Amino acid sequence: MSYAEIALELIEEDSERLEVDGFTQYNTGGGCMALHKSLEDGSEILITDHETSIPAKESETVLIGFYDKDGDDEYYENVPVDAIQSLLNAILEQDPDSAILAKYLYKSE
Repeated sequence: MSYAEIALELIEEDSERLEVDGFTQYNTGGGCMALHKSLEDGSEILITDHETSIPAKESETVLIGFYDKDGDDEYYENVPVDAIQSLLNAILEQDPDSAILAKYLYKSE
């Protein structure tokens, strides 16, 4: 299952906490929610609706935050839902060519 399919499946669920391939609905504090995944190297990925919530079913774009094990962060704005998989591959440097394009298109300064 791709990250995009996982994210959409989570978006479509109503349960307070659902685990699918390591993504969970996550309370970030102050009533704010995100989709969250911890990676083996200690880094984390958060996906939101650009505000303070898990993206709704009808969301066309999302905000993705990547936090490495040292606490450094990168944000990717207005990521189309169908581009989540490609962007996450780029973030994780599984595809260096895509990483360059994804960072150019979506990275927040």
